Amino acid sequence: MPAHWTYPAHIASAAQCTPVSAALKVARHAHCGHGWRHIPASDSPYAPLPPVDIPAQQPCACPGATPPTSVDVASGEQQATRMDALTSAWPVCGRCKHALLEHGLLSNDPAAEQVRRTNVAVRMDELLEDEHKLLDFTYTDADLVSLKKQIGSLAYTRTPSTVKPARPTKKQAKTHAPLHRTIVNADNFCTLNYIYQRAHTFEVHAALSRQPHIARWSPSAMRHFFALAKRAVIRIDPAIKRSVCKRCMHILIEGLSCSTLIWGEGVIERRCRWCAHALVTRAYETGLPPVKRKHLSQKQRRRRWRRRQLASTPALMPSLVPYTERMQGTPWDAQLGSFGAAAPLVRQAMASRGDHVVTVGLKRGGVVGAQEAHDGET
Repeated sequence: MPAHWTYPAHIASAAQCTPVSAALKVARHAHCGHGWRHIPASDSPYAPLPPVDIPAQQPCACPGATPPTSVDVASGEQQATRMDALTSAWPVCGRCKHALLEHGLLSNDPAAEQVRRTNVAVRMDELLEDEHKLLDFTYTDADLVSLKKQIGSLAYTRTPSTVKPARPTKKQAKTHAPLHRTIVNADNFCTLNYIYQRAHTFEVHAALSRQPHIARWSPSAMRHFFALAKRAVIRIDPAIKRSVCKRCMHILIEGLSCSTLIWGEGVIERRCRWCAHALVTRAYETGLPPVKRKHLSQKQRRRRWRRRQLASTPALMPSLVPYTERMQGTPWDAQLGSFGAAAPLVRQAMASRGDHVVTVGLKRGGVVGAQEAHDGET
């Protein structure tokens, strides 16, 4: 909801104005002091006053305060209000968005100068009332322009008070420095970039629109590309080189102007569809992670070689049975032969346990094999 403010009208002199009305009338017709330094004038009729400085990036050129859109101004009789009520209802200028009381800076002048400037502002409002333009804050004419020259303070003179930007550090200066200062042969790089993008656009447009004659400019552009790089002694990135066919100088684009075949350990083959020339690259040349080789011992390498030989010739693969199956599927008497001279002692120890069944595990057919133990005498 917009705030309401009554602009004082029908005032004949400064003696009838309250401090709030005087500050508002002078702010309406005086220049904005934001970004200006007010120093005591050498020809001032008043005693020297302290300077007033309102620094900013650039001085404000606002000719007078206007109400913001949040304030609904109406003309009427002067009301007894306080200064804080004015600044809360009308805090800033609607034109320059600076504080209202920065226009004119009436409170910094001596009392006599405040009366003089208020009388000038009252006279300007009388002229506006005669023209029925009191609420038109943008209206001006020759008489108002003449009086505006007198509403300025005689105690001060204005000079711009701009704030110089901080000097950038070396890192900031290097970051924001122009391109031609940070890169050698920057214009050549820009030209090469433009030529490559132009040739790439020709290839894509020719493939998508099915108009091969458009791509006839691509080889010519790429020849100029490499000629300029050679003349300017610029090293082209290997990825850019591998994206161009070395025979017909067309740009190789996946699925459009070339076909790709991956075979072996990281070997990539690109075949141009214009001249059928094949470009073979390795994994390390394409940016793919290379295949890591395992560090094997001599014994491990021998086993790997033997395994590959057997895999390549299935006839040489022996049909061996696992060790556990061979041992568990062999009768107990047959196993005693592996003890050699100690076989009789083992048989005697087994016989001393009495009559029982010796389980020898699963045979090859999956049947549990059992054999009765012999007596020690037999």
